[in-house]
Amino acid sequence: MQYIYQTENVFEALHQNTPMVAECYGEKVKLFSYHDTATDWPQAIKWHQSRHPRPVFCFMEVREVSHPVIFDANQKKNWRWIPHTWVEHGVDPKHILWIGNHHSMIDHEGTVRTINLPIHTAWIRYFEAEAVFRHYHQTASMNRQGPFHQTIRTLMSHDKKYLALFGKPRKFMRAGAMVQMFRKGMTKQAIISSLAEQQGITECVEWASSYWPRTELERAFKNHQGSVDDIQYDSPNTDNSNYRGYPYDPKLYEDTAISIVAETNDIGVMNAKTTGQFWVTEKICRPMFNYHPFVVLSTPNFLKNLRSLGYKTFGTIVDESYDQEQDPYARLDKALDCAIELANAITSTHMKSIVVNNFELLWKVYSDTNNMIKDKLNFILSLK
Repeated sequence: MQYIYQTENVFEALHQNTPMVAECYGEKVKLFSYHDTATDWPQAIKWHQSRHPRPVFCFMEVREVSHPVIFDANQKKNWRWIPHTWVEHGVDPKHILWIGNHHSMIDHEGTVRTINLPIHTAWIRYFEAEAVFRHYHQTASMNRQGPFHQTIRTLMSHDKKYLALFGKPRKFMRAGAMVQMFRKGMTKQAIISSLAEQQGITECVEWASSYWPRTELERAFKNHQGSVDDIQYDSPNTDNSNYRGYPYDPKLYEDTAISIVAETNDIGVMNAKTTGQFWVTEKICRPMFNYHPFVVLSTPNFLKNLRSLGYKTFGTIVDESYDQEQDPYARLDKALDCAIELANAITSTHMKSIVVNNFELLWKVYSDTNNMIKDKLNFILSLK
């Protein structure tokens, strides 16, 4: 069985989001990714064990909120069989590592109990760290070295006030933001994109019309149906298309004053535990790594939870009370009013210190995550 990708970069391997095998040689780590439908593991295990005395076998779910349901045998993507297959063919459970997103709804004990094997686990701040990796390795800025605070231009000049990369529009906040921004006269000063054309404008309108007027949705989706950067889709031309937005053009941030970020979670969905959860994705991390002030359309207390991670928001400059608003319609309306206020306060003396803090924290998360994964792999390697 042939691996599908090989790298020595931890985040390049993690981004594949597929089972991988790590061979540790001191500071150097070789990482091999395999397709998640691979079945000929005996051959792969034999090959790795012939190359290395104790390879570490890793499986992961870092792009989603890890939840016990992903281990359910009735689910399409069931991770449960993978480690058991490895063990059946000679891999010691203590040489298996599960890697999950730190927002997970399952912890180490829960994972071990659910998998029913004494494996190791690691929980990482994936999207925060990957924002750094993607910027330096897959954008036009890949040759920049280290922090470049002196080059901040986004606070000094801009062609448009608002950058709104809304992704899938079939969500309450995203559809509503396109409608409300037009009502508030914001669209002429905005760069807006969505995946309306990928999911189907008619289908998007049908879904969102449960919350917003149909005629206004039709206009909004038709006007903002294309991408404004070098967009990539996980699954083009399907309802499962995801707006990864990489590689992206950093100039989008230099040419706009602030970001209006529509995060993955916005309103709770009945019987879906994860939809009301605080969850950081690339949608907020990408603006922060580009020194962009932001307003977030998401769940209540998103900003409060973001600050608990060490990031700073803009409550010393504008009214961020939208963050505590429980009613989603009122929360959206207040957030857009905050965006107008924030864009008009772009030259505030506090602004630079806030965006620099967020940039530096993302850089630290990236470095710490790389070191933590390498340390974990080398620790497992040391177990006989």
